[in-house]
Amino acid sequence: MALATNFTKAQIDLREPMQEKDHFVAGSSLKLLQFMFNPKDYSMSLGGGWNFKAQKASLEQPEFTGTTPRTLDVEMFLDATDEPTGDVAKTIDKLLNTVRPTEKSESSGTPYPPIVVFSWGTSTPFVGVVKSVSTSMTLFRSDGRPVRATCKVSMQELETAPARQNPTSGGFDATRAHTIILGDSLASIANAEYGTPTMWRAIAIANRLEDPFSLRVGHELLLPSAADAVAMA
Repeated sequence: MALATNFTKAQIDLREPMQEKDHFVAGSSLKLLQFMFNPKDYSMSLGGGWNFKAQKASLEQPEFTGTTPRTLDVEMFLDATDEPTGDVAKTIDKLLNTVRPTEKSESSGTPYPPIVVFSWGTSTPFVGVVKSVSTSMTLFRSDGRPVRATCKVSMQELETAPARQNPTSGGFDATRAHTIILGDSLASIANAEYGTPTMWRAIAIANRLEDPFSLRVGHELLLPSAADAVAMA
């Protein structure tokens, strides 16, 4: 599907996987990969599962077994020809490493690759993991360094834990509560919880705050999981 936007750059945010019981959620940002050029398009797909049994009767219907996670495929065009000594090798390495476990997850004994958040302007972010990366290098310097390449990135939606209903904040997965103290702001709370102050909107939405800049000391805020926060921010 083609998107008509020329100003906001698409980006892929690599986040540290955080284990919560039997699943992983997006933690603090590890690296932000901003597109040099916005993609001309990207594709998304969703499949359904069916169990086709031998029919005993002519009108017997197949059994629906559920849906598979969404996938998203996008191309990143890399070009460093405007830099006298530039190349795109480091960016290529960063993309290829998205399919490898992070150092922190390996050291903890639960290897898991970074959780990726693909976003572009006001479109709903796609939260998932990278299934594969393929690169085609098309232009080189005299010493062999690539200065132009096209990288195809295939992502699969991350399955999160089922959302819990909360009468105060609506349906979302709340990880914990925070009691407001003197000097708190939504930005400071978001920075402490998610590693970035830009997630303050997610806290405001989750708690249905009419005035997010007027916080009452002693009031309790419910903090959504990192994955839910990314989707709401």
